[in-house]
Amino acid sequence: RQNLELLKLKLLQPLQLNGSKSSGTSFEISAEKLPLESLAVFVPGLTASGSLNQAKLVGTFQNSEISIQSKELPIEFSDVSVSWNKISYLNHCNLSTQLDATIGSQKSLLNLNDLSVQSRGRTLAAGKAAIGLYPLSATIQLHGDLTAVVDQPFSSAALNLSSGNYQSQLNFGPDGECKADINLSEIAFKDRPAKIKSIHFGGTATFRDQGLSANGNFQMNGSGITSGKFILDKKSTVGKSDWKIDADFNSIAGDDFLAIFAQDSPSSPPPTPTYSVADRLPFWNGNTPKVNLIIQSAHC
Repeated sequence: RQNLELLKLKLLQPLQLNGSKSSGTSFEISAEKLPLESLAVFVPGLTASGSLNQAKLVGTFQNSEISIQSKELPIEFSDVSVSWNKISYLNHCNLSTQLDATIGSQKSLLNLNDLSVQSRGRTLAAGKAAIGLYPLSATIQLHGDLTAVVDQPFSSAALNLSSGNYQSQLNFGPDGECKADINLSEIAFKDRPAKIKSIHFGGTATFRDQGLSANGNFQMNGSGITSGKFILDKKSTVGKSDWKIDADFNSIAGDDFLAIFAQDSPSSPPPTPTYSVADRLPFWNGNTPKVNLIIQSAHC
């Protein structure tokens, strides 16, 4: 943009042009009130609005690694909206975080501490994340307001929530193993009578070249208790996937599921969806499932 200062770079040590790097603090990068559309033009397909309100990053070279940290103040963005290829994913959010990154030939690690994403006064996400690039791994701990999550365009959940909170921890290991622990609480809907006190899901999945294996447990507390566990195995070959699912429920509270699916009738019928291209194959084409289901008790 004309006459707009986008970034400031300050060298704190002489820049070595022979390839060697000095030890210690070497540079500072700062930005203030930077319009995000000024950066989005460099990425084809990306549309962004809002601003980078403040950022001050300090770079340090040490033992062939470079460390980049946010100093003094957190990195802050305001009123951020993001679209990719004309599909909206994020609308009117304020973000802030403390950055601590290490980049080296043997390992690279990105830490986002004191992470906060706010949407219209609600907490979309808060917590921290650690992402490793060499090797690829991640540990993410987040909590927030479910109503803020489902109101964002990136969420495909067609849930008309009036209340709800979440806490989650996700771990992705370099060996392809993923662990998840998710807790939902105080869930209520605007258009149906269900009220769920809590939902807990814990599980592990391992991704392989020829498929995946997973196991987990589930418990929902509403008017009654629904709890169970499952084991899933998927084996894939060219054009075909075989699924095996073993599910064992200790108890099922039928009233809770009836209340969740008992959506109030809308005042006017929803519009009939239109499809530009006819389906040629069903979505389950090439998938062969085998399900073993055990229900020890069920009540309504």
